[in-house]
Amino acid sequence: MNTALELLRQLIACPDQGKNQLGCLVLPNAAVLIRNSPHPDAGRKLVDYLLSKETERKLAFADCAQIPLYSGVDTPSDVPKIDRLTTMPVDYAVVARKLQAIQPWLKQC
Repeated sequence: MNTALELLRQLIACPDQGKNQLGCLVLPNAAVLIRNSPHPDAGRKLVDYLLSKETERKLAFADCAQIPLYSGVDTPSDVPKIDRLTTMPVDYAVVARKLQAIQPWLKQC
């Protein structure tokens, strides 16, 4: 019998992969080092760990089934390879500015 998680993973879909289609939206995870933080070396070690191919492999095989951004990282058969996807072009700087602009509205919600 399949678990609920196994059933959900069967539903992974990457839309708009055909010719002249928009592509699927890929939202990479983010980690930052905070200026003047009390433990900058520990922060760098964390970022290095998160950016490693081994961590990307672990996340691909984890329940979250994240798509590795490195090529050549081993993944389960149900996790697509990033280099085989048509991805939606996104200007993340524009997204960041829009998110900042709507902060007052979000705080009212």
